[in-house]
Amino acid sequence: MDNWNWILLVGGIAIGAVVVYIFLNPAQATTTNPQSIYTYETKKATPILTNSEVLEWKDWKGRDRKLTIHRKVKRNV
Repeated sequence: MDNWNWILLVGGIAIGAVVVYIFLNPAQATTTNPQSIYTYETKKATPILTNSEVLEWKDWKGRDRKLTIHRKVKRNV
């Protein structure tokens, strides 16, 4: 191996070490109170809007098809 190959080998090892370090050590929060980042609500969610839709059609073979969709929008109180 000549000098150029050694430089490429050492450079590849250095770059690989940096990449492995970045993937194995996730970024840390920079705030003083890391608990303030996420808030979890434990209150009961009450529905404020409900919706039901029924779609009916005949498919290409002439069979009757029916699709029922139920939706609920909830809000924590």
